[in-house]
Amino acid sequence: MVTVRGIGRFHVRAMTDDLYHVLPSREAHVVSAVRANLGEGSTFVDAGANIGFFTILAAGIVGPRGRVYAIEMMPRTADRLRLNIAENDLTNVAVLEHALSAKSGEEVLATVPEHKFGRASIVNDAGGESHSTISVRTRTIDELLVESAGPIDLMKLDLEGAEALALKGAAEVLKRVRAIIFEQLRGQSEAAELLEQSGFRLSTLDGNNFLAVRD
Repeated sequence: MVTVRGIGRFHVRAMTDDLYHVLPSREAHVVSAVRANLGEGSTFVDAGANIGFFTILAAGIVGPRGRVYAIEMMPRTADRLRLNIAENDLTNVAVLEHALSAKSGEEVLATVPEHKFGRASIVNDAGGESHSTISVRTRTIDELLVESAGPIDLMKLDLEGAEALALKGAAEVLKRVRAIIFEQLRGQSEAAELLEQSGFRLSTLDGNNFLAVRD
């Protein structure tokens, strides 16, 4: 277990990228954007929650009156996410173990590079690296959240290339979202285009991460 000052405690898996994903310096501008867009009583959606760094950061900010929805498709990673939520005594987090896409109920293969659970993806291959695959079932953001979540102050999308697919399944929920942090790798533009069409104004946080705020 490792303790990240000001964030929380995390059980990390040996010989994996878990430790890398709980380093606050890794995405310092994203951490700052989360802090700037959440407050006591806010609602946060962490799509692609991994083992819970941003989930636990946000849960501490929003407090007991707030709500965090942590979405993670990989079963073993979701188990570690639940363990870390319990380790930090958080009662304001709901874990939703699903793969996000444009349609619900499809069985798709997720590719996982060896020891790199944070790069699990339903759209990207392993780029020649040793990898495994696992079958996961898709759900849309609308199906998961349209009835359970009210106004959403901030959503974070880190889905290893599936961000645009997730947004296509979020037409109703997006109407309630004030701001979105999303990852978009070089050569990709569809997620940004979808958000601009939905009335969001975009700005850059770092090389791969962007902030979309409703105009």
